[in-house]
Amino acid sequence: MKKIIICLLLIKGISTYSQQTIIYPTTLNLKDDIFNNPNLILRRNASFDNTFWEVKNEKNKDISRIKGSPYKNKKFIKAVVKFNEKILDSIYYRINTYQNEIEIKKQYGDSVYFKINKVLGLKIIEEDKQYEVRALKLKNKGVQIKVVENLYPNEGELLFEFIDTKFKEGKTATTSMVKSTKDQFISSNNYYFKLGGKELIKIENKKKFLNRIDNSHNMVKKFIKNEKINLSNDKHLIKLLKYVSTLNANNQ
Repeated sequence: MKKIIICLLLIKGISTYSQQTIIYPTTLNLKDDIFNNPNLILRRNASFDNTFWEVKNEKNKDISRIKGSPYKNKKFIKAVVKFNEKILDSIYYRINTYQNEIEIKKQYGDSVYFKINKVLGLKIIEEDKQYEVRALKLKNKGVQIKVVENLYPNEGELLFEFIDTKFKEGKTATTSMVKSTKDQFISSNNYYFKLGGKELIKIENKKKFLNRIDNSHNMVKKFIKNEKINLSNDKHLIKLLKYVSTLNANNQ
């Protein structure tokens, strides 16, 4: 197949597996067949599998016995991979939210699966879902490259969701007054918006959101109150962001 040489100017994406850090390359040699791109994918196998390293190896836990899930979608789902809007391949994917990774297979029944490296411009598109690799500002961590979901791709680039899943170790009751707790994966949903520019901004609370709105501050505040907008509800958020986008367009 014809090779495409693509040079990327990336913010250095860093993914940490316990004590191992991978820094992704700034130049990729991409072919149409994503599974023949050693710079883009990493095979999962018994001899080199860092998936859940901290949980399985350091804490000696059985993943199947942990409450909750480290995945957004546990089963692999058919989709296409795009890079800079060019379709690279048809694949089956699932989103590992514990390690913030995209795991892929060539065929659904394949026993071998791969981790796809996070490079800006990469998208996974499945009918009404779209996952993208984006640069996010994380509290106390600076800018990091993360997999996020564009919740309303038909509306453009308004609202994104980053799911952060953590492992919480259970505790054994030491007295009759204390209940035992199970090991569990706990996920938190973080929403980011984009109105002009390139930066994704986290939606934390109403005050901070309003401080980010350059124009029509009072009108947006009134809209939130009248429409009873819940900033933890993605449907409410897209309604709000569409309203703000309309105001910005009218003010130009």
